[in-house]
Amino acid sequence: MKTLHITHWFPTGRNPQSGCFIADQCHTIHHNAPDDAQILYVDIEKSSRWLPKVCVSSRSTEKGLRLWDFRIYWILAPLLYVYPQLQWKLFKRRILHILNEFEPDLIHGHVVHPSGALAWKTASVASIPFVITEHWSNLHRYFRNRVSSSWGRMAYQEARYILPVSGYLGDLVKSLGFAVEPGKVMTVPNVVDPGVFYYKEHKKTAGVVHFIMVSTWSRYKQVTKRPELLIKAVAAFSDSHNERVKLTVVGGGNLLPNMKSLARKMGLDATFTGSLPRQQIAELLRQADFFLHASNIETFSLVTAEALMCGLPAVVSNTGALPYLVTRSRGVACENTVEAWKDALQVVVSSPYNRKQISEEITQFCSPEAVSETIRGLYEDIKGAAHKSYVD
Repeated sequence: MKTLHITHWFPTGRNPQSGCFIADQCHTIHHNAPDDAQILYVDIEKSSRWLPKVCVSSRSTEKGLRLWDFRIYWILAPLLYVYPQLQWKLFKRRILHILNEFEPDLIHGHVVHPSGALAWKTASVASIPFVITEHWSNLHRYFRNRVSSSWGRMAYQEARYILPVSGYLGDLVKSLGFAVEPGKVMTVPNVVDPGVFYYKEHKKTAGVVHFIMVSTWSRYKQVTKRPELLIKAVAAFSDSHNERVKLTVVGGGNLLPNMKSLARKMGLDATFTGSLPRQQIAELLRQADFFLHASNIETFSLVTAEALMCGLPAVVSNTGALPYLVTRSRGVACENTVEAWKDALQVVVSSPYNRKQISEEITQFCSPEAVSETIRGLYEDIKGAAHKSYVD
């Protein structure tokens, strides 16, 4: 089944981490038939240009999928991002060219705004079905603005399937105040590569408790990650624990100077590695005893799934999708206070966990094979329904 994916996030040489989970899903679905898929990637950049400049190029991704790269440079780029209707006006001729050349059977949008909205319009023009993979937890706020979300509403109502990446996000989609049929909401997690993040028998260093935390430690408009809470909690736990406590902090970002300063002030034995490739992150995870992740909201938490696939018990914030991943047999989900985190660290350190079982459970859920089988099955269901409709 030939599929055109539409996304506004995708890894580039300039930003290799942007939309890596979307790239992983696309490559996973079509790894056996790369000629059956193409990707339309829209990159909107603000510039000083009063008239929009649209540049279109085509290349192959590292795993063989054809990628159409649409770049827009315009002083009104933020407005363009808010209203996919404007994007359609700019791209219509070029999108029709792709449809006529590739002749897809299905459109797959990634995140309702603006990619899912653009997917709806493209599918409507081509008279073919479409699906949406959903990664966004800010849906209620988005749909409150009826003008900018009008195409998004149509996309949700007319999509054959909506594929949230977590049970938490699935519940959020079903709770929206307009007609979204619960039967078409199917949870499909992000992909975690078991060839990189795998279980290896763990040998704890005597007299040492080794925690690890992994993220991009950057400040955004909305505060999501809570690294200062983790550092304070680990330091408080260390003061009352009879073993040496180590903390490894993996990831780059503009919050690192403050994090390092706080760790020194708290007297914490902390190592900051900076940004690392996935293989090195996985090896550090396997060397640690427990994984920590504090956040105000998580739609899925890829880093937590990666740690669990390595067999690490985890302590996470009791928010968003995190308690769906970190069940009692896999660790502790706690409230975001230093005292609650200190208590949770004590619980996880003193509890027995079957690390191999943790890894096996997450592998069955998040492996490329599991995700591909689920989505390809939905594609086939859509194909069968479309054939039946045509015959009737």
